[in-house]
Amino acid sequence: MADNIEHDDPEYRTRGRSETRLPVLTVAAEHAKRYLAMFLILTAGGVGYKIWYEAFFQTDNALADTIHAIIISIAPIGTGAVIASAFTTELWGVALILAAALKDKLKKRREFEIAEGRAKGRAEGIEVGKAAGLEAGREEVSSKWRDWNSRRETAEAEGRTFCEPPPE
Repeated sequence: MADNIEHDDPEYRTRGRSETRLPVLTVAAEHAKRYLAMFLILTAGGVGYKIWYEAFFQTDNALADTIHAIIISIAPIGTGAVIASAFTTELWGVALILAAALKDKLKKRREFEIAEGRAKGRAEGIEVGKAAGLEAGREEVSSKWRDWNSRRETAEAEGRTFCEPPPE
């Protein structure tokens, strides 16, 4: 069906997409049979409903008025059938596009959260390291002072002079 379309511009047929499309609301060629079936079902159903409605519920109208009302309603029914058919046959493709966009967004969000978690972990690690370093430093300084004081007290108890300067 799509092979009968002849155009000089190859972009007309694909419009940047990989599949061949038909000119009626740019329906993909692979969906043409579904589109036509859906269009015919919707149109026949809509016209059938209008005939039934006009024949059985608008009984006070003359036959010419009933036929006129049915003919006038065919255009909106056909327009609605074209739009609904294109929408329903292309709905799967739209759903796939939306799913891909959502997947990309969720992937970016996950990557952001991972990067944020790593940064938070690094910051916590640095804080823990600083705290451990400070504690070790305090312990080292305290140990130096305890040792110095012990030597001073020992020298004092033995009656020797203690000339060692205090630790820095």
